[in-house]
Formats: sequence, C-alpha cells, structure tokens
Amino acid sequence: MNAKPERSFDQAAIKFVRENQHKRSLNRDICLLRQLMPWIGTLPPHLAEMALFAVNTGCRDAEICKLRWDWDVKVPPLETFVFIVPGSIVKNGDERLIVLIDIAKSIVNSRRGKHATPVFA
Repeated sequence: MNAKPERSFDQAAIKFVRENQHKRSLNRDICLLRQLMPWIGTLPPHLAEMALFAVNTGCRDAEICKLRWDWDVKVPPLETFVFIVPGSIVKNGDERLIVLIDIAKSIVNSRRGKHATPVFA
C-alpha cells in the first residue's frame, strides 16, 4: 500500500471540497467546514479526533458518537478493517459500511483499549 501524505485539517478540507463537486450538499458542507476550522486547534483532543474522523469518513455525528468496537470488522485479504453501523443508527435506516482511509484508521487505532464499548467516549 502506498503511504498517504499527512495533511493539515485545512488541506484535508480543501481536498474534500475539490473531490466532492458533485455533491448536492456541497455548499452546506463548505459552510460547516468554515464553522469548524477555527475550532480545530482549540478543541479538546478527543473532540478534534472526532472532527477529523468525520471529515475523513463522511460519517454523521450520531454515527460517530455511537460507534462501537463490536461493529469493527476485520478484512484480512486487504489487511485492514471497516465498521458496519446498524441501520437503527443510520439516518436512512440502512446499514452503513465505513471504509477507513489511513487518517481515520490511525485515529481509530489510537483509541483501541481506551474504552470497552464506544470508540469515542
């Protein structure tokens, strides 16, 4: 696997906007990113991790706040893992597959062993 470059939040936000020009909600996303940017450096570490996880996965707040370790699914052929969020947590009611890019994966791995059930607490 190729190593992904380290990005600041600002750089990740710009990349997100450039790569998601097709999204109907892009203007709303941009407004939310602008609101979030001033707080990134001042958030407590656990909230900064949650915000960075959100930006790098597209997960909604409820999905992140309720994310549990027992939803972690190993994918041995790819030497990675994903989360499968039950439909009862997801806005549209369908199970959600969360594929983790390197930044999100490192955030999750840094939280392993901190709490028995929730990933973010």
